[in-house]
Amino acid sequence: MNLTGQEVVKYFKESCEKHSKLFIPDIPREDAVAESLGKYYNADDLIKAIDWYVRTNKGPFLVFDFAVQSRDIIEKAKYENEAVDRFRKIVEETKRKFVSE
Repeated sequence: MNLTGQEVVKYFKESCEKHSKLFIPDIPREDAVAESLGKYYNADDLIKAIDWYVRTNKGPFLVFDFAVQSRDIIEKAKYENEAVDRFRKIVEETKRKFVSE
């Protein structure tokens, strides 16, 4: 599933609000760049990457700046999510072992 450009921009704004960061509209480039991002990347990966990017960097945020680094950001966000999932599985397995003993 992919996102539209408007959905990408909307999620950027929401993520910035959620993390109390400044989002700066970039009218000349924003729509075309967001549309390209939405078509190129899987929606789940893109949403996680936008949230990771906003959460881990200082603002202000432009969609264009994200797009320039998007490939690396997507990979970093995927790696972080996989690491968190592995940690949660380890915690669950440990919890089950303690309960069964």
